[in-house]
Amino acid sequence: NREEDLELYLARMEDMEKQLTSCPFCRADTTKTDGDLYLKLAENGNHKAMFRAAENYRYGNEGLKQDGGVALEWYHRASDEGSHEAAHNLGLCYLRGDLGLEKNLALASKYFQKAGDYGSPQSFALLGSIGYEMGDVEGFVLNVRKAAICGFTGSLRSLMECYRSGFITKNEYDFTLKMHQAAINEMQSDMRQRHEREIKKRGGNTIEGNKAALCGNFCDELEVMTRRLGM
Repeated sequence: NREEDLELYLARMEDMEKQLTSCPFCRADTTKTDGDLYLKLAENGNHKAMFRAAENYRYGNEGLKQDGGVALEWYHRASDEGSHEAAHNLGLCYLRGDLGLEKNLALASKYFQKAGDYGSPQSFALLGSIGYEMGDVEGFVLNVRKAAICGFTGSLRSLMECYRSGFITKNEYDFTLKMHQAAINEMQSDMRQRHEREIKKRGGNTIEGNKAALCGNFCDELEVMTRRLGM
């Protein structure tokens, strides 16, 4: 009868629409943007995805509408879950007054300290700079040395100034340089070199190449987790 024919027709049209908007192999919805996928992972507790969601909302990337307030929310969530990138960016926001925040050196220091503790050497360097501006020479020297020991080359000029100004001894200066070089050597491990070769193979230093080889092979992790979530 005509009702059955109409239902069959609508069912076929729906199936055709799904085929046009889904992967021919896994039938995953291809209309979803990368931003949607990262957001899904973020909502499921992945701090790397939380940081990516924050960046996407901040700059309006990967299909997400620009929204500074939402970006801050994701930065805070990612920072609480252990993202040194998110904690570092929060420090910068409070240092510069970005995303509608008032400049606040105390909060900037708090988040740079957090980022440093999570593993961001550059954050120690910025924490030292804030200390110097606030007259905390001891804190300045301590954090410059931390940054250098963790392998941040950008802190070496400040380290030399600490030595020239008499804030550290020759032995302390030499020891810090030695530990800096050790950190650099460790970062130039076989695993790191293999990862860098993989980045070049996937597109060099282009945006797409780096996107395809995020730190910690995040793309592979993304693929595994999206499959697990049935996305």
